[in-house]
Amino acid sequence: MQRSEMKTEREKILEVKDLHTYFCDERAFPVKAVEGLTFHLLKGEVLGIVGESGCGKSLTALSVLQILPPGAKIVKGEILFKGKDLIGLSQKQLNTIRGTKISMIFQEPSSYLNPVLSVGYQVAEALSAHTGQSIRDAMKKARQMFKEVGIPDPEQRVHNYPHEMSGGQKQRVMTAMALINEPDIIIADEPTTSLDVTVQAQIINLFKKLLKDHSSSIVFISHDLPLVSEIADRIIVMYAGMNFEEAPVDVLIKDPKHPYTKKLLESIPKESSSWQKMKTIPGAVPDPARKPGGCPFHPRCDYAEKDCNQRIPFMTQVDDTHFTACYHYEKIKNSNKQNI
Repeated sequence: MQRSEMKTEREKILEVKDLHTYFCDERAFPVKAVEGLTFHLLKGEVLGIVGESGCGKSLTALSVLQILPPGAKIVKGEILFKGKDLIGLSQKQLNTIRGTKISMIFQEPSSYLNPVLSVGYQVAEALSAHTGQSIRDAMKKARQMFKEVGIPDPEQRVHNYPHEMSGGQKQRVMTAMALINEPDIIIADEPTTSLDVTVQAQIINLFKKLLKDHSSSIVFISHDLPLVSEIADRIIVMYAGMNFEEAPVDVLIKDPKHPYTKKLLESIPKESSSWQKMKTIPGAVPDPARKPGGCPFHPRCDYAEKDCNQRIPFMTQVDDTHFTACYHYEKIKNSNKQNI
C-alpha cells in the first residue's frame, strides 16, 4: 500500500510531495539540502518535525513559504495548500498567502523584530499590511493578541521596544504576530531554542492553549524530541534532508522503526537519582555536499548491511499510520521487543 492510498478522516490542508531544495552554484554541483521529502499536514493537527541540526528542517519550512536564503532553489516537487500548488505562483500571489493563510514563528525573535519600532506597532503592521486597516485600528487587535498570548499589562507593553522585553516575551510577540491574521497554518521553527527550561514549558503551554482557542494547524520544528512529543499528534523524523520515519507520537516513541529514531530516543537523558553516562550518536550529520552513497545514515548505523551503502531506502508502510525508510526495520522491531 502506497502512502498516497492511506485514508484519513480529516482534510489534508498541506501536502509536500517529492520536494527537492538545492543550493545551486553554476561553478559547482548542486548541494542537495532537501531531497525527495514527502509529508502532509491535516486540518487541526500538530505535526512535529525533529532531527539534529543540519537535517534540513528549517529549509523545509522556508521552502513551504518560498522565502529561501540566497542560492537556494526548489528544483522539483509540489507544495499543495488546500490542493493548490504554491510553487510557480508570483510574488504577489504568494504575498496573499504568507502571513494570512500560512504564518511562521522564527527562532531567535531578536533577529526578526525591528529594534527601532515598538513591538505593538510591528504586530499591528502585520495586520494592516494584509487588510488595509489603519495602524490605529490594528493596534486594538494587537492589544487583544498580547493579552491572548499571555503578555502582562498589554495596554502598556505594546509600546515597548524589543530590548525592553525578555526572550520569552519576545517569542510571545512573534506568536501574536503569527496569529493576528488568523492563519490556517502556523509553522513554528525552533520557537523555544534560546529559552530556558521554565520558559520553554510556558511557551509549550501557550501553544496548547492556542490550539483550544483557534482552528489553526501547526508544524512544530525542533531538535528536541521530548519537547515535540509534548504537543505533537504526529512526528516526522528528518535526516540529511530526507524523511526517515513518520508515525503518531505515541507509536513512534514506543516502537521506533528506524535506527536513527531509536538512537535519538536512546540519547534522551533518563529520569534517575543516580548519575549515568549520557548516550550519544557517534559521528555527525553529513555535509549535504558530501552525502555518503546509499542510505545517508549507514556510517553511523548499528544495523547497517552491505546493501545500505548502495541504495537509498524508500519510505515503506509498516502499519496503518507508521512509515519508515529502512530496509532492515524488522531488526529494530525485534530489538525493541528485547528492551521491553
